[in-house]
Amino acid sequence: MHYGPGNWPTAAGYSNATAALATPARAPVGRRHALTHAGEECGIILPGRLRVTVGDHVAILRAGDAYYFNSNQPHNFHNPGNEPCELISACSPPTF
Repeated sequence: MHYGPGNWPTAAGYSNATAALATPARAPVGRRHALTHAGEECGIILPGRLRVTVGDHVAILRAGDAYYFNSNQPHNFHNPGNEPCELISACSPPTF
């Protein structure tokens, strides 16, 4: 997943998963390339909004919304709003 420019603190690694609290910044137009890698990802949005793109599917998520997908699909996310967005994200196996 491409997190774009933002404040990504060091993730806590576990034997079969990685979890992190993230605050993604707004992605500049033209810099929203997708990543693919082995595994699965999930997360829950705290405050703010998050645009999640997986393959051809796009969703704007808000506080309390969650996502899950196989990360071998092209995917990315960015903050589409002006307000900060925070989320808790997990990835298995730990690739970030």
